[in-house]
Amino acid sequence: MKGLLRKDFYVVRKNLLLMGLMFAIVGSFIAAITSPWILAILGAVMLGSLSVSTIISDKSAQWDRFSASLPVAGRTVVSSKYLLYGLLSLAGLLLGTVLAALLCLVLRSWDTELLWFQISVGITVSLLSGSISIPCGLRFAEEQATVAMMLSYAVTSAVFVGIVVVPAVLFQVVLDPFWIGTVGDV
Repeated sequence: MKGLLRKDFYVVRKNLLLMGLMFAIVGSFIAAITSPWILAILGAVMLGSLSVSTIISDKSAQWDRFSASLPVAGRTVVSSKYLLYGLLSLAGLLLGTVLAALLCLVLRSWDTELLWFQISVGITVSLLSGSISIPCGLRFAEEQATVAMMLSYAVTSAVFVGIVVVPAVLFQVVLDPFWIGTVGDV
């Protein structure tokens, strides 16, 4: 498993600079519009998506065919993809949280409740989208796997938008996704 993870980290290393640049640009715009704590979600999602890109690059290099001849079980290959996804998502969550904390300290806008909310949403979004995109990436061809990865993030976003919109439309209850109150708050 260590060798499989090492191989995938070499592939990820090629895309890390570009992903870091995109994280800085997109993250700064989104953080300016909403809250700096959104960087926790963005970091988990962006770095986690690099794991799925390793599946696509494996397919384009026909590594999946080569790995069938190795003394490595198919289950181990799949497990390494999930482990890589988890490690990269965790690294992105930590990176985004640290950057958001530094930004909040500079701006003097520290909000502990919002911090824990964004961390929990970041974990949920990355795990939900990963549970959709990794099996699709392993099962489908390169182009279909890329579309499935994009759709997995769209589906995950639709679920969270639905959590906010459906109560507002059906029950006239407005939920603010950037607020956490206690049960007794009205």
